[in-house]
Order: sequence, then C-alpha cells, then structure tokens
Amino acid sequence: MIPKYRAWDVHNKKMFTESELVIWHGNVYANDYQKLFKKFIEGARGLVGYSIDDKYLMQSTWIKDKNGKEIFEGDVVVVLDGMYTVFYDEKTASFRLKPHDKRWHTDYMSNYAHSDSFEVIGNIYENPELIEEANNVDD
Repeated sequence: MIPKYRAWDVHNKKMFTESELVIWHGNVYANDYQKLFKKFIEGARGLVGYSIDDKYLMQSTWIKDKNGKEIFEGDVVVVLDGMYTVFYDEKTASFRLKPHDKRWHTDYMSNYAHSDSFEVIGNIYENPELIEEANNVDD
C-alpha cells in the first residue's frame, strides 16, 4: 500500500491534498495550483511552491468514516459517544484516538476499524474550536 498524505499550510491556513504535494530531495513541497498557474503565466520555471514542515504532514489511516470520508491524522472524530483526535503513535506503530474527555483513555483505532463507528467532524487545523471545546471538558 502506498501511503496517502495531506498537509496543512500554516501561513495561508489551507489544507493541501495529496495531488498538491511534491516530494523532492527528501522534502515535502506544496503547490497551490492557483498560484502555480499565475507564476507560469508570469514566466516562472521549475518548482513553484513552498516547503511543508513534517509536523503538518498527515497520513491517511486507510479507514473511512460512516459517510465514506477518509480519516487522516489530525482529524477529529466522533466514535460511539465520544469525541477523539486521531494521531499516529510511533511507539506502537499504530493510529490511536486521543479522547477529548479526560475521563476516557487513549484507544487504538483498530478496535473500531471494522464498524461504522467513526464520523469525521473536522480536524485540528481547520477547526481549532473543536480542540478548545476539548480543553473545556470538566475532569
């Protein structure tokens, strides 16, 4: 399986899809096609884009939510009755769910992967208010 990615541009507050990302000399670059077209018209040559910091690069989990939307790292999902943020845990080499309600524990996505339990409601970059809500949940 070839990994799928998306990336967040912190400067322009835009999510880039996999088709807009270029890996070149070990770095990830984002090409904003509107800007790329404008630069092309102006006569620019070569790679037109900017480097994306690895911490804003999000890999697909290969799991789809109940509406058929692909789930990525950084997505905020509702699972059963709780809200969670999806993250990749390097220690366990697995995608995990960080609960927004501190009374719950971090869980493995694979525990729910074969059900229609997930619903993507946003992500940590385009919907920061979802994280703010999580910080306001009482212990």
